Amino acid sequence: MKITKILNIGLDTTTRHKNKLTNAQVLARIKNALNNAYIDYYIKLADSTTEKTAIVYVWGNISNNLLAFLSMICKQDCIAVYDTKEKQGKLIGTHKHLWGSFELQYFLGLNIKTTFLNRGIKWK
Repeated sequence: MKITKILNIGLDTTTRHKNKLTNAQVLARIKNALNNAYIDYYIKLADSTTEKTAIVYVWGNISNNLLAFLSMICKQDCIAVYDTKEKQGKLIGTHKHLWGSFELQYFLGLNIKTTFLNRGIKWK
């Protein structure tokens, strides 16, 4: 099965929420939501220019509703989602309008093959 989506989810919660989450709490929420939806995934942490970011590689189908839910439970304005089949990205979340459009140059995790080979995961 091929990777279908790559998500960039910031670990710093937006200032629009009163109760901040720790990085560990955001990661736990991501894992719980994906596990409960029976989604196959792999998470890699990286530093963007603004914050620590979870790069989530997803195998199989993941709905826009679940992506919006991830944005909400992680207390994000939006999350960036790249579709590997369509080769395009979009922002999903209730405050995506505040961030403009998806910008590929800021998206993390597109060098998929190197990411997995460096971690000893076989690449097919």
